[in-house]
Amino acid sequence: MGSTPKIDAVNASLGARIDGLETKLESAGSSLGVKIDGVDARLSSFRAETLSMKAELLSEIRRLDIRIDGVETRIGGLDTRIDGLDRHLQVAIDIRERLATLEARRPA
Repeated sequence: MGSTPKIDAVNASLGARIDGLETKLESAGSSLGVKIDGVDARLSSFRAETLSMKAELLSEIRRLDIRIDGVETRIGGLDTRIDGLDRHLQVAIDIRERLATLEARRPA
């Protein structure tokens, strides 16, 4: 069976449409590839920025830990001084009580 001019025309028209669709798909694929590359570049930049911020945050946490340790040391020193003052105060109270007892025993 031979082809007829009508079939040849439809076949040529379908071929042209298929070629047009292939061109559009290739263009869309290229455009999508460019967009994906852009998103990937932004993600890489975001990842680097996040790691940088993480490093800064860890550094700040370490710095604060050192300051907290210093404050705890100073508080420990104050606790020791307060304990010493408590002992001195207790001795002073004991002496006053003894003096009061002695004065109460002294004849008038």
